[in-house]
Amino acid sequence: MLDAYPDKFPDKRTEQKRSFDEVFAQLDVPLVCVCGNHDVGNAPTIETISRYRDEFGDDWFSFVCGGVLFICLNSQYFHDGTHVLSSGINAEYGWSGLKGI
Repeated sequence: MLDAYPDKFPDKRTEQKRSFDEVFAQLDVPLVCVCGNHDVGNAPTIETISRYRDEFGDDWFSFVCGGVLFICLNSQYFHDGTHVLSSGINAEYGWSGLKGI
């Protein structure tokens, strides 16, 4: 969604977030945000995950639209979860949120 990496260019990212909010506030349709490496970094940290969640919401979730189940995952945990695996912010959070689907 945003181009500037949160851990490398925080000031530029803040400006991009402001522009994102202005543009997408005008939408008349639901917007589903799914994070990627530019949102949480190639190797996410507790800080980048927390910032993403504060700004955009959960990084793991599911929903049904038109009879179709959508499962949205934060794949960066699988790319490099080194900084978050022992923090409680990890892939298990996502899987527990999807139980019962």
